[in-house]
Amino acid sequence: MRNAAFFTLLAAILLFGCVSNPTPAPVPTVSVFLPAPSATASPTASATAVITAMPSPTATPTDQGPPSDIVYADYGQKFTLIEGQRAVFEQGGVLLWFTNVSDSRCPTGVQCIWAGVASVKTSMQSGAAQASFTLIAGQNATAVTLNGPKYLARVESVTPYPAYPGKIPLSDYRVTFTVVKK
Repeated sequence: MRNAAFFTLLAAILLFGCVSNPTPAPVPTVSVFLPAPSATASPTASATAVITAMPSPTATPTDQGPPSDIVYADYGQKFTLIEGQRAVFEQGGVLLWFTNVSDSRCPTGVQCIWAGVASVKTSMQSGAAQASFTLIAGQNATAVTLNGPKYLARVESVTPYPAYPGKIPLSDYRVTFTVVKK
């Protein structure tokens, strides 16, 4: 009988799409009643599981695991991400995140013959469809097709700007995107 309760609890966790959420949210509670050792049908022992839930996106990046932080974004509006954050569109139906920044921009305090670029390794996902691509800050949008709809993704800016000497850690970058659904 305890195995049935375990599977009931597991099913409740999967049903709620539970992942850890660092922001405060309503915390649903699932009660699991275990039958008493006697043959009576009344529940005398119970276990309560507290499940921390967030609005569960229908898509979770397959190569990154559960999102560590969510930014709710609107199509056509600028939004900024840091390492580990995911932008969520359409109540979680579409996700966007970046995994790397390659920064060859000429650092302040240095004279260069080429201005350089900041390129951002970006991924988008809708359901099981996922696309990874590289966007260059300030350049034209890249067309991405996921499960039929087409999206135009663009990096508006990458901060901070490099300075000499030094290398910027990925965790310090702030990448501003715009995504338009066509």
